[in-house]
Amino acid sequence: MYGKPNLPARPGDGNHAPAVTRITDMVSSGHYSPDVLSTTTQPLSLLASSSPLDGPGSSVGHYVIVSRLGGGAQGVVYKAKDSKLNRLVALKFLFPHLCDDDWARERFLREAQAGSAVEHPNVCAIHSVESTPEGHTFIVMSYYEGLTLKQTLHQSRISVDDAVDIAAQIAEGLAAAHAHGVVHRDIKPGNLMMTDHGVRILDFGLATLADSTQLTIEGSMIGTPAYMSPEQTRGEEVDARSDVWSAGAVLYEMLAGRVPFRGAYPDAVCYGIRCEAPPALTTCGCEVAVELERVVMRALSKDRSERFQSAHEMAVALRRLQGQRTTRIGTNLPRTSLSRRLTRAHPWRTLWTAVGPAYSALLTAASSAALAIRTTTGASAWSERPRV
Repeated sequence: MYGKPNLPARPGDGNHAPAVTRITDMVSSGHYSPDVLSTTTQPLSLLASSSPLDGPGSSVGHYVIVSRLGGGAQGVVYKAKDSKLNRLVALKFLFPHLCDDDWARERFLREAQAGSAVEHPNVCAIHSVESTPEGHTFIVMSYYEGLTLKQTLHQSRISVDDAVDIAAQIAEGLAAAHAHGVVHRDIKPGNLMMTDHGVRILDFGLATLADSTQLTIEGSMIGTPAYMSPEQTRGEEVDARSDVWSAGAVLYEMLAGRVPFRGAYPDAVCYGIRCEAPPALTTCGCEVAVELERVVMRALSKDRSERFQSAHEMAVALRRLQGQRTTRIGTNLPRTSLSRRLTRAHPWRTLWTAVGPAYSALLTAASSAALAIRTTTGASAWSERPRV
């Protein structure tokens, strides 16, 4: 199913040998590395005969290219300057050789439609879809400074409190998408941008939209194996609860330092997702509170009817844990620079953590006092009005 492809050499492509090797490994393993195209001196020439851009300094309409940010299965992303509005944006170009492919072009436009349908602080903002005079299609998106969660995890371990806050933001962004009938289908650390203003969900390239034609071939697996829900691995139709499972897998990885299911090849990973229980977080060296582990394991339930039934429900459960002890006694991790950045970006969360319990206690006391008065004086004291 995941056999290694035979990629014939082209004249003059000798300098692309490292990229050919990496792409071959990528296809056989089912995992995509965002920098796979950076191993060549001409990133796009391996996949297309020409590039829509000449590199930094070149212009596309009123956009001036600053640098190349990365690539994906469908295209390449550039950082650019919008000379009309004097702001930085990200431009995602469909690979030239795919511009004449109706299915690829439709899927590319579907990404823009899915992303633009959602306006939320935790979702990447999409501004427009445009084309060059040569017919190259591209999406104009907001540009965010920061690292992806994947890059962040490679650099350092994330504290338990940060992991809970990040997962809550992911769930809140997904809840907004689901409210607009959008199911992301590819939630993973590489598609989550960590900025000074919180988490942003990126890349709606595999998203499904309500009331629109299905672009997925029935029975095919769409997504990244380690973060695919059981129903995704079976090629079944998915709903919002599939994104809940993927968010649970990301939270598990932040806490444990590893994905919940591993294997030497994609089919082995998918078998584990369908048939095996994820290792307890304590076996991975992560001492978390029972309540937090319960949230993680519920999100990772094999049966979607046993998961959180919505991303909003998962977000509420995670927010409820904030302010409580999320690690077991004696295992609290120090606050990291990431934690400080998230606190700066969302000071109201710190304020609510401080005053929330007191406010709840005050409301409870007031309700109890009102009930006591009503019990003592009778119902008429609440209903009778003074006569004039």
